[in-house]
Amino acid sequence: MNKKFKAFHPIILLLAFMLALSACGGDHAAPTSNAGGGSSGGQSSGNGGGSSSGPVTISFMHWRTEDKEVFDKLIADFEAKHPDIQVAQTIFPSSDYTSVAQQKLLDGSTGDVFTVFPGSQFEALHKAGLLEDLTGKPVVDRFIPNLITKGAKDGRQYALPYHLVYNNPLINVDIFEKLDIRRPRTWSQYLDALETLKQNGYIPIAFPGADIGQGQLMNPMLMNENTDEEMFPKLLTGETKLTDDWFVGSLRKWQQLAPYFQPNSLGTNYDAAVTLFVTEQAAILATGSFHAALVLNQAPDMRLDMLPPITVEDESRIVYEGVHNTTFMLAINTKSTKKAAAEKFLEFLAEKETAEYYANNTGQLGVVQGLEYSSKSLQFETDFTALNTRFLPRSTIPDKQIEDAITGSISAVISGTSPEEAAAEAQKIVDQVRNQ
Repeated sequence: MNKKFKAFHPIILLLAFMLALSACGGDHAAPTSNAGGGSSGGQSSGNGGGSSSGPVTISFMHWRTEDKEVFDKLIADFEAKHPDIQVAQTIFPSSDYTSVAQQKLLDGSTGDVFTVFPGSQFEALHKAGLLEDLTGKPVVDRFIPNLITKGAKDGRQYALPYHLVYNNPLINVDIFEKLDIRRPRTWSQYLDALETLKQNGYIPIAFPGADIGQGQLMNPMLMNENTDEEMFPKLLTGETKLTDDWFVGSLRKWQQLAPYFQPNSLGTNYDAAVTLFVTEQAAILATGSFHAALVLNQAPDMRLDMLPPITVEDESRIVYEGVHNTTFMLAINTKSTKKAAAEKFLEFLAEKETAEYYANNTGQLGVVQGLEYSSKSLQFETDFTALNTRFLPRSTIPDKQIEDAITGSISAVISGTSPEEAAAEAQKIVDQVRNQ
C-alpha cells in the first residue's frame, strides 16, 4: 500500500491527452418526449428540412432523462440556428432501452437521431440494418479517432460515442484520509480497507443491486482476472466458458465482497445507494464517474476520487488500473425519412461549443476533440488518463441473454449460491445461445 490519497486538487481532464483510452447512468422514469423549444409544426416526409407546410420535426431518442433540461437548452439553440427543423426528445429509462429501441426504430417514426449502447445492442442494431453509415462524413473528424472504434464495424463508422465514462467506484476521500486508508494494491489490501471502514461504523460499499450494480462493478472486478479482451466474445465459440477459473474465481471474490454491502443490497436501486453515499453512511459508491455530478449536486463539498478494486495478490500481475467506456453513441436511423435534418442535428451536437456545454452541465466526459472542463464533477484527485485502463468488459458481451446470465450469476452469489453453481447455471444459458 504505497500510494496515499492526497489532498484534492482540481485537474482539468483534457480529452486531447486520452490517446490510450470509458449504465451508463440511467433512471427509472416513464418515457417522456418534448418538442424542444417550439411547437411541433408540420412534419415533412422528405429527406431535408422544412417545407411550405412548416418546419420538419425530428425525433431524438435516448435514455438519459437526467439530461433532458440540458438537451432542451441545446435543442432551443439548434432550432434558433435552423428554424426549419424542430427536435423532439423521446426518452426511455436505460433499464428498458435495450429492449425498446429496436422496436421503436423499425418504422422510422421514432429516433431519426438516437443513441446506442456499445456491445450487444450495437451489434443487434447493425445486424438489423438500422444504423446509417457515417463513414467519410465530416462530423466523424470531430471525434477522437481511437475512442470511436466501438461504433465501427468492418471498417465502417456507424455510431459516434458522446460519453467517456469511467466505470470505477467512487469514494469519499475525507473518510479514507480520516481512517488513514491507503490505496489498496492487492485484493487482501482491498478487503482490509473494507474491514477498516466497517469496524469504524461505515457501510463500506453502497451497492445498487436492484438495477445497475452488478453490471457496473463486474467490470473492474474482472479487468485483471482475464486480460483477454475477447474473453466474452469467445463464449460463443466455446474458447472460453463461464465455468473456467477466471470467472468462477471472480464470483468467489464477489462472495467475499457481499458482507461489505448494505443490508438488502439486491433490493437497493441507485438513487437509494447514492443517498447512502452522500449522507456519508457509506464510504464507496459502486457505480462510476457518471454519478459524480449527481453526488455533488446533493453534497457539493464532498471530495471525490475513484477506486477500482485490484483483485490480484501480486502487484506485478496488475495490468489494468481501471475501466473506461465510450457510450451514449449517436447514430442516425436508416429508416428515417428526414436524414438530412437528422444529420444537421448530429453535426450540431458534435460542435466543440455544444459538446463542452453538454459535458460541463451533465458531468459527462466527452469524446469530441479538444474539450475543456470546468465542472468539479469531471475533476478527480487521480488522473485516470495517465493510467492503463481497460475498455468496459461488459460491453463486449455478444448477446443480451448471456449478459443477463452473467449479472444473474453475481446476484445469485450475493444471495448465497455457491460460485461454482452460479457459474454452471450461467454457462447453461451460454450453451443455449450457442445452439440457437
